[in-house]
Formats: sequence, C-alpha cells, structure tokens
Amino acid sequence: LHWLYHLPPEKQADNLYLERIQALAAYDDRRGTELVRTLEIYLDQGGSLVEAAKALFIHRNTLLHRLERIEKLCEVSLREPLQRLNMYTAVIGYRLYN
Repeated sequence: LHWLYHLPPEKQADNLYLERIQALAAYDDRRGTELVRTLEIYLDQGGSLVEAAKALFIHRNTLLHRLERIEKLCEVSLREPLQRLNMYTAVIGYRLYN
C-alpha cells in the first residue's frame, strides 16, 4: 500500500475504479446504505460469503443482494479477479483519503 499512499492526486483522479467507489459512497449517503463498507468487508474476507456475512452481522442472502447491487451500480463483476483487485485497491485508496 506504500505506493498507493504516495500516488499523486492527479493520478488518483484518473482512476475509474476510485470513481466507482466515490459514486457508491455518494449512493450510500443518499440512501442510508452501507454498500462501500459491505464491499470492503467482503474483499477483506477474501471474497468469502460466509465470513463476510458473519463480519457484517447479516444473513448470507442479504450479502448476496448487496453484492449484486454493488456490481450493478459499479458496472463490475466481483467474480473477475482483476476487477475484484482493482475494486479492493480503490476502496483502500478511498479510505486513505476520505
């Protein structure tokens, strides 16, 4: 994460995945949801539905619904390893600067 912390702001501004996380955070603010947190916990748990649901104190089906909503809003597939990695990096970057 060292390189992420030292990334210049102009490079951060060009990150499509960070834009998606910012849009997701704005959605959370408007709707009172916790989709960014849900995504972060899910990715922290290595994509394990069981562990993420346990960490979030929600039912596995609730987690699945939230993840589907995240995928739709962000136009990504969390089943794709590269997109999952980019989203995880973007979430971490978002947390570093917000």
